Amino acid sequence: KKENERIKFKDLSTDLTDYMTKIGMKSKFNNLNSFNIPRVSELSNRSNQFNLRTIRYSQTDLTKIMNSDNYFGFVFDLEDKFGSHGIVSYVIVKCVSNDEVFIENWAMSCRVLERSFEQYIINKILNFLKPKKYKTLLAEYIETKKNLLVKDMYNKLGFSIQESNNYSISLKDFKTLKTYIKDNKND
Repeated sequence: KKENERIKFKDLSTDLTDYMTKIGMKSKFNNLNSFNIPRVSELSNRSNQFNLRTIRYSQTDLTKIMNSDNYFGFVFDLEDKFGSHGIVSYVIVKCVSNDEVFIENWAMSCRVLERSFEQYIINKILNFLKPKKYKTLLAEYIETKKNLLVKDMYNKLGFSIQESNNYSISLKDFKTLKTYIKDNKND
């Protein structure tokens, strides 16, 4: 019912920008924790279109990541004027060296595509990592038959290609990307 209301609202909007401005999207950014691990595991195993490396995590895998000093686990929910979508994206970042971190995997529910959520997520991650003195965020896209939709994702987010399907971005030089999603301050 809520999704039908969103579709009707989108159809009444003059364009995508008008829709994204008026739908009032908010997100909450959390660390991976015992509460959200079941949903993150489900997303990792069910998301195919927006899944940049297609790594499948069990709840046991995610618990190990959560308890490791070598990883950061980021979890995002999304809501709008029609209600909550719940947890719809996660990013697992691995510490590679004192200077570099690597996006081990990033997946997102296809229900929330084309809403500037990718920009919001990368803004949050890079702003989290900057004070930790990392210099470079590395990433990789591994193509599958089902994830071609995100083939150019890192290019669109300002990453530089290093070699075939490997990307990097300097945390120092990163400029915050435009997004229509606000922080959920009600929590």
